[in-house]
Amino acid sequence: MKKSVKAVSAVLVLFLMFVLTSCGDDAQKRLIGTWKQNPGDATSFLGIDPVSHYYTFNSDGTYKETGMENFSGKTYDINKTGKYKLDTEEGLLILYPDDGWHDDTFGDQEYAYKYTLTNDYLSITTGLGTENYTKQK
Repeated sequence: MKKSVKAVSAVLVLFLMFVLTSCGDDAQKRLIGTWKQNPGDATSFLGIDPVSHYYTFNSDGTYKETGMENFSGKTYDINKTGKYKLDTEEGLLILYPDDGWHDDTFGDQEYAYKYTLTNDYLSITTGLGTENYTKQK
């Protein structure tokens, strides 16, 4: 009897490990591609208003942020790159910009955002509000 309980327990543990791992892999696969910010879903910060905003997430863990934003009556291009990581346990999308700072004590600059992800919809919650994106075909 003890052997069968151990065997069932071992199978259950392996099953749970597979399910939890595959959820993260599935989210990673769904994130890959280009996402366009939905009109009217921009968050303003210090007078900076996004005109168009895109994120492209690549399978190698890199991202590109592009678009245009208005500031003080002028329009500026957004062109940023970096690395990203999905923390599916905490529900965080973590961005590590290439132009960010590095400190031997604190490490690399990072931005951690709560996210919601489906096949065609990405929602990112920052300290300023929630931005919604639609996947581009």
